[in-house]
Amino acid sequence: MGREKMGLQDNRAELDFYATNPEDIKEIMKIAELPYNISILEPCAGNGHIAKTLREIGYNNIFTNDIVEREFKLDTVKDFLNEKLCAHSFDLCIMNPPFKYAKEFIEKALEYTDVVLVIARLDLLESKNRKELNNKHLVRVFVHSNRARFARNGDDSLFNKGTSMSTAWYVYSNNKMGDTSLVVI
Repeated sequence: MGREKMGLQDNRAELDFYATNPEDIKEIMKIAELPYNISILEPCAGNGHIAKTLREIGYNNIFTNDIVEREFKLDTVKDFLNEKLCAHSFDLCIMNPPFKYAKEFIEKALEYTDVVLVIARLDLLESKNRKELNNKHLVRVFVHSNRARFARNGDDSLFNKGTSMSTAWYVYSNNKMGDTSLVVI
């Protein structure tokens, strides 16, 4: 998906690339308490901030993809929304997709796994366009009490002074039962 196709403004990061802070990844994985032997899909791997952090804390079966390969070696380089990544499924998908396309990335990820963990802006909860997805698949929302900081274009030096916005980790599942819960972290 090119810059024009994504409708990005000039002041946005290239391909809407805002890397996830490793501290936020460690925090959510500590809360999630998932077994270390699971298979994980990361479809928007960027510079590998999520994958590297997951490996650092003990998760080793991680399949990485992005639309372009940057400084981090990926398993595949494909347009996740428009190309098939692989023939197998995963235990979990964890991602920080371009915020503008978060809904589409979540829907696509649910084709590869039953559980999706995504960091996105709080406005993912809003709009008629996302209502059905949220009602049918949203299990839990972990809202940050301190705003998460992202690194524009993967520049690690920006984690302490980069973009901060109201975000949450969202858990989506193909097997949702009951109401969605909200937890402040």
